[in-house]
Amino acid sequence: MIEERIITAAVVTSGEKGDGPELTALLETSQDNGIEVDTVIGDAAYSGKENLKMAGEQEI
Repeated sequence: MIEERIITAAVVTSGEKGDGPELTALLETSQDNGIEVDTVIGDAAYSGKENLKMAGEQEI
């Protein structure tokens, strides 16, 4: 979501599937739409090793 409260990417998953693996796709969609991402806010489901590595590589 950007400051104007517009959602820049979304993925619908079933309740038993974790949210964390969707972060890369959500980030890529937002960036492909011209959004400069400098911060990601999420619950613990998004703090997996791969997500932290990806965020570090992109200085997010």
